[in-house]
Amino acid sequence: HIEYITSRVWRLTVIFGLCSVGVLAVCSKEFGEVLYSNQEVGKFIYILAPLMPLMYLDTVTDSLLKGMGEQVYTMNVNIADAAISVILVRLLVPKFGIIGYIAVLYIAEIVNFAFSAAMLMKRCKFEFKIFKWFVMPLFLLIITSRICKTAFSYLTLSNLPGWLSLTYHGMMIIIIYSILLNV
Repeated sequence: HIEYITSRVWRLTVIFGLCSVGVLAVCSKEFGEVLYSNQEVGKFIYILAPLMPLMYLDTVTDSLLKGMGEQVYTMNVNIADAAISVILVRLLVPKFGIIGYIAVLYIAEIVNFAFSAAMLMKRCKFEFKIFKWFVMPLFLLIITSRICKTAFSYLTLSNLPGWLSLTYHGMMIIIIYSILLNV
């Protein structure tokens, strides 16, 4: 039963995480404008969007491990993650600035997730179906993104307030992605 729940949670988390990537990546400029009144911020939202599935999976994996009595392990991984982050910030940010900080975020999240996922797979013998859970949803996300970008270029929503336009675009991505996933 634990293997079934773990498999289902991971699959749904990847699907939700990829949908988040789609919304953040396709609407990154709009997010920057609506949330920060600055489209330049959208570049960073776009760059950080691919971290979403990994961050969601890491959180879910840590929760599953805690449910299996691995609280101390997850705490140790999180402490190591924090230590790695501090060291990398000290090394990379002075030399590379914001790009160094973005690299720190990616490196720390990948390391944290890798250790947590390894322990989960050791504790629970479930099979990660890379094609069904990741490749196919990613492919459908790419199709969704292309459809939406094309549609957005033809739709003139300049009369709508920015937040309403952003909501409309985000909902369009979510709906099309959901339809393609269920086809």
